[in-house]
Amino acid sequence: MHRTDLRAPLRPERVRPDPCGGWQVRHVASAGSTNADLVAAAAAGAPDRTVLVADLQTAGRGRLGRSWQAPAGAALTVSILLRPRSVPPSRRGWVGALLGLAALTAVRRRTGLPAELKWPNDLLIGGRKVAGILAELTGAGALVVGLGLNVSLEQAELPRPDATSLLLAGAQPESLGREQLLAAVLDAFGPLLDRWDAAGGDVDAAGLRAEYLAHCVTVGTAVTIQLPDGARLTGTATDVAPDGSIVIDSAGGPRSFTAGDVVHLRPGPDGRR
Repeated sequence: MHRTDLRAPLRPERVRPDPCGGWQVRHVASAGSTNADLVAAAAAGAPDRTVLVADLQTAGRGRLGRSWQAPAGAALTVSILLRPRSVPPSRRGWVGALLGLAALTAVRRRTGLPAELKWPNDLLIGGRKVAGILAELTGAGALVVGLGLNVSLEQAELPRPDATSLLLAGAQPESLGREQLLAAVLDAFGPLLDRWDAAGGDVDAAGLRAEYLAHCVTVGTAVTIQLPDGARLTGTATDVAPDGSIVIDSAGGPRSFTAGDVVHLRPGPDGRR
């Protein structure tokens, strides 16, 4: 694929995940928010593993209420509707982390880039954010989880200074077809979901927490977390608990947080953080 072809409209007939995954892929040229559209589809009875992918989102949303936008065709913008049979609501918060693992696997397989995870489910390359994930519970007893993966954004198009894209990170253009990237994400996500469901959502019994921790660079790193109420805490991230919360050891001892914005603190020239 030539660099000039990277933003061509996605062709859904070329998204060919393993048919055993049960995926039903729908494509639209433009959507306000693929997550919001699938939440509405869930209420109308859309089936498990419905996938909605758009070339452009005009009202995309990120974590903590942030907006998320990219030029048409420059990102993989996709949401997935799930109806877990055996996972109780109390354990469904892990779905974003599982999609993060799937995206990491897909990016590594397709591009060879050393993608890593940041709690709770951002995807990093070289410490820069290349993808974000937003999961939502619906009133229809379903889950909707969305992925925004920066594929061919140029430097001037990045939404924030600490972001990157697969192209800017050094991926070869021929590895960046969005149809193939989406198929790779779904092929990695399906088996993770099957393990999660078979274990009744127990991420330890399924081996999923250990797999997540193996790729999460937040654990073992000095961090500052900004909490939803505006408070901040600095310490060392020591674990991600079975309920998905981050454990941070600070001067007051270890504390767990289920929500917050984590900043990795990098060593300065003198080695201090």
